[in-house]
Amino acid sequence: TLPPEVRVTEPPGGALLASRVVAVRGTVSDPHLDGVTVNGVPATVSGGTFEVADLELPEGSSEIVARATDVLGHAADSVPAAVTIDTLDPVVALDPPVEPVVPDATVTVTGSILEPHLDTLTVAGIAATIDGERFTVAGVPLAAEGPNEVVAEAADTLGHRSTSEPVTYVLDTTPPEVAITSPLDGEVV
Repeated sequence: TLPPEVRVTEPPGGALLASRVVAVRGTVSDPHLDGVTVNGVPATVSGGTFEVADLELPEGSSEIVARATDVLGHAADSVPAAVTIDTLDPVVALDPPVEPVVPDATVTVTGSILEPHLDTLTVAGIAATIDGERFTVAGVPLAAEGPNEVVAEAADTLGHRSTSEPVTYVLDTTPPEVAITSPLDGEVV
């Protein structure tokens, strides 16, 4: 006369997952159990446990709910296990330089980052200062006189990595040379 007892144990609520295909496991108890589904997908039941080996979830936030029914028509749902799926690489871009020709061997770069689970964001190994979806990195070294490509590298907490398209700064520390060609030395004008 009582409904089944059902609980999702894996993945735990609050989990951040790197795959859209998830194995779901849990426990179920009912002397007259008819079956268990997880988000509508039939589960394999063995003893007091159930499993759906390949539950497909969308990118972003989802809830996993197991539903157990018995042969008498009683049904019960588990407490939802809220999970987040993140399979995407960070999206990082550097702004084009306002002044691409520079006299100093270090520059400050700016750019944008889209990543809800950002772990690191660097330019030339220097950590970025992040403000929402924008970032700044000061003191980025330019390696040599002439053109220098600069890239930003981002990684999320799940190991997804990406590199921005390069932007080019031209380091010019050589002063201009001036040569007077006319009038010639000693010539009267």
